[in-house]
Amino acid sequence: MFRPASLRFGLVALAACGGRGAQATGPLENHGGTARGVTGAYACSIEDSGYRYKPFRCVIRQKGERLELVKLDGSQRFEGEVRDGRGGLVFSGRFYCPFGDCTQELHGVFAPDGGGGWKGTFSDAKFVVWMARASGAYGGATYGGQGYGGVGYGGAPPAELDN
Repeated sequence: MFRPASLRFGLVALAACGGRGAQATGPLENHGGTARGVTGAYACSIEDSGYRYKPFRCVIRQKGERLELVKLDGSQRFEGEVRDGRGGLVFSGRFYCPFGDCTQELHGVFAPDGGGGWKGTFSDAKFVVWMARASGAYGGATYGGQGYGGVGYGGAPPAELDN
């Protein structure tokens, strides 16, 4: 039985007072900072209440004048713009379920995790996102691949990842 993401992840919306933490410095293509060379395929894993879910496909891609981070698979996804920030990447976008009712704004920072990946924390959600360069080890053929969470559940992946 499908439960809303708010029940599975215990999401809470936090009231923001003032700023949202690290400030973006502008479009990534105008900076040579943290964001240099970050485009490409990633594996993203959501961690909530001490449990880390299997990794799913994510991508950081150039989209016009900005860089976009998108979680492509799974029953919970996020998408938004990433910009250079102090010590990491500033994310501004949304969290959503392709076939559920869990849409909410999502703002946070992806900081280097010390092992070549990124750790994303958010001002408006309590979960953490771990992001590493793609190795091909994703959620699997049923849970996160062609069945639940993949093509059969959330739609076909973008063509640029089918290389």
